[in-house]
Amino acid sequence: MRIPRPLLLLPILLLTGCSSQLWQTTPVAADPLAIRGSVHGGQQPVTGATIQLYTVGTSADKSAATPLLTQTVTTDSSGSFTITGLYTCTSATQVYLTATGGNPGGATANPNLALMAALGPCTALTPATFIVIDENTTVAATSALEPYMSSPAAIGSATSDASALASAFTLAAQYVSTASGQAPGAGIPSGYSDPISLINTLGNIMSACINSTGGTAGDSTNCGTLFTNTTPITGAAPTNTITAMLNIAKNPTANLTALYNLAPATGPFQPQLTAAPVSLQLNLVPTTVTRTFYTFPETDKSVTPLYALINSAQRTIDMTMYELVDTTFSADLVAACNRGVRVRVILDQNDEKSSNTPAYNQLNATTNCSAAYANPAFQVTHQKSFIIDESQVAILSLNLTSRYYALTRDYGLVENDPNDIAAIQATFNTDYASTTDYNYQPGAGDDLIWSPTTAQADLLGIINSAQSTLLVENEEMSASNIVTALENACKRGVTTHIAMTDTGSYHANFSALTAAGCGVHLFADNSTTLYIHAKAILADYGLPAANAYMGSINFSTASMTQNRELGLYITNPSIQQTIYTTITTDYTNAPPSTY
Repeated sequence: MRIPRPLLLLPILLLTGCSSQLWQTTPVAADPLAIRGSVHGGQQPVTGATIQLYTVGTSADKSAATPLLTQTVTTDSSGSFTITGLYTCTSATQVYLTATGGNPGGATANPNLALMAALGPCTALTPATFIVIDENTTVAATSALEPYMSSPAAIGSATSDASALASAFTLAAQYVSTASGQAPGAGIPSGYSDPISLINTLGNIMSACINSTGGTAGDSTNCGTLFTNTTPITGAAPTNTITAMLNIAKNPTANLTALYNLAPATGPFQPQLTAAPVSLQLNLVPTTVTRTFYTFPETDKSVTPLYALINSAQRTIDMTMYELVDTTFSADLVAACNRGVRVRVILDQNDEKSSNTPAYNQLNATTNCSAAYANPAFQVTHQKSFIIDESQVAILSLNLTSRYYALTRDYGLVENDPNDIAAIQATFNTDYASTTDYNYQPGAGDDLIWSPTTAQADLLGIINSAQSTLLVENEEMSASNIVTALENACKRGVTTHIAMTDTGSYHANFSALTAAGCGVHLFADNSTTLYIHAKAILADYGLPAANAYMGSINFSTASMTQNRELGLYITNPSIQQTIYTTITTDYTNAPPSTY
């Protein structure tokens, strides 16, 4: 956070390069419809900036906002402004302030300067309200309001989404205080903290343009660099800093290094990140990582906890799914869109385009929903995961296909690990643009396993490192290197139990595994017997080095080296116990292989 200092020292400190500020907040008696504030670029006051107070649009998401001020208001030589009796809250709801143009202390004004602050309910403004508008309040506003915002003058929602938009204003206030222009804000939920360093880094990136005389995309100025690197794939380059920051919120993994390098090492907002992140997307950070493990079939032969996750979303849902045929799930996604949640879905097309077409069409016909077919560069996109509000992620082995729920063994894990979420979100954003190629390296997060990059080495590593026991469930057993690794484990004395469904194309490998001393138990492949669709390994259960894998990755060469897949390491003892109990029960209930 910034180090306060007396406003009186500002001219001296600007000359010496110091960076901190104490804003005066003493209330004064005034008209009830009166607010005061100041506009700063970094630590420097912005003089001659035009102030406008808007109330959000109410006709549709991203609809035009309504300006409320009845005459022009500009900042004075100290960056201060006063609004007295120039607006009414009669028909206003959520309101926000913008400051455009003005001189941040240079030789000339900066025509590209645009800052904003999300204020919340108009009726909450009082004569005691003092508002700081700076880079950090702009970062907070654009990040939180992005689903409802298309430009500085277009923030709004349909009536049905009004509560979700109000929640977005609350989130902006949690990120950054408009009373100080600093992170953290107020009202952060219990169990979460503010991503202060990331907010400050974004503020410093923005300050490089704000504290200049401006520029144009394509030129060598700081503004030109910012605008070039925040130009969307389809669309015009931004010409003001609010739009640039909005584009970062919409595309938080684009041009990360170039944007990060704009932030001065001794920028006005501290502390800041010390290296470029995998994403510039803001999230409240869980102070305690929680992981919840699900074994399917659930008792009710459905996926009730997954429905509940979708129905809990307030802002965003980003899903990658091999097969989406569950009409309840699709309807829940549409309902989320209808309440203002932005939903994006990647669906496989190389194998499952026909099955996925109804959901694809339904989503693309709904406002706030969009579906894209996966990049055909992958043999298939077999990943099964979704991110809720950038704060929870579900990583699954099961497809969202309701006819399989009752008799299919599958697993799922829901977690709030911010490092895993950031890596999955960054990969989703790249995959959604259908530009991913085999040179793209998804982030490992804290414990992620990706195909086609790390899966083969990671899965072989778990098997080859086992010293005592191995429990295995998988739908496929065709990869010769996996079969060999399992054989070698059994030959070196590792007790290995494999539970699968009896599939004819794997009989030779079942025979080789049995001959090596592995235990192979197989369920009959019919419509009334449990079908092993899970993909899991548990090595050395109960020992200090115990490790496990769960995810979408099958024991096939294509799954490990040609598909888009996602799994993860599991070291949590409680979850390992659940995996142990489930695989052991399945192994016991299936007869030994006769091959």
